[in-house]
Amino acid sequence: MPDYLTGPERESVFLSSDASPIWEITTHQRKMISKLRNAGWEPVEDLNYHGQPGYRFHIPYNALTIRSKDAVERKLTEEQITQRKANLVQWNKDDSKVD
Repeated sequence: MPDYLTGPERESVFLSSDASPIWEITTHQRKMISKLRNAGWEPVEDLNYHGQPGYRFHIPYNALTIRSKDAVERKLTEEQITQRKANLVQWNKDDSKVD
């Protein structure tokens, strides 16, 4: 048995019940840990395993939303793509002026 978590073992588990107003999120995924911390949530328990990060978070039930399938699969129009490219070009020009 290895002293590290394999890919399938580095998972995130979201638990909730009608008896509690919180989500309990247990994760060993670096990306999920970063998302939760960047959103301002602090872990309530350290679950590090042989140097691999892992944490348990408690988050209020109403702080987590499930997006609709349409929101996840949204496609940009050509006009939106053009506008975003223009914004990026302008942002890069403005950024190059900063010392």
